Amino acid sequence: MKRHLPLILILMVSLTSASAVATPGPSKERRQIELLLSGYEFTPDRNALERASDAPLGVLFEIADDPAVTPHLRSAALHAMIHYANADVWKRYMHALEGSWVVPAPSDTHVVLLTIPKGFPNASKDLLVLYLGHPDEQVRMTAAHALGKLDLPEVAEVILAQADREQDKVVRQYMEEQIGR
Repeated sequence: MKRHLPLILILMVSLTSASAVATPGPSKERRQIELLLSGYEFTPDRNALERASDAPLGVLFEIADDPAVTPHLRSAALHAMIHYANADVWKRYMHALEGSWVVPAPSDTHVVLLTIPKGFPNASKDLLVLYLGHPDEQVRMTAAHALGKLDLPEVAEVILAQADREQDKVVRQYMEEQIGR
């Protein structure tokens, strides 16, 4: 037994040090999707995301929730989620908007406001109307732009009414431009 004790100790030390060193990094699927999202020119389409991962939406959620990723990568992940417009994506967008009633608003606020009309045109209208009253003028302009992209007849009236109440001349002019006035 005494002869085997040094061998057992060496084996135990090597096993514990190997487990301490072998911390898993991002999965291959996540690395591939991050590469797709890192381009500044475009958001990858659904086919490209599905070639990179068997479960791309889960990977996009993981990236959006990771506090260590860059704001650009988080925004790109939020934008790419629109290819899977479902209840989970809507919840994720609402989560991204939490705490957005500050000045200046987080960049995720703009991404979500511009993205949701593409996947949730009916549900996004009321939310965008709400953001026309945001304290940050950039957010009000983003909401007006997104509302202007919706092809709903009542949107022009809503934007016009908000533009009439708008104190900032630049924001008012931008809102009017969104409805062709």
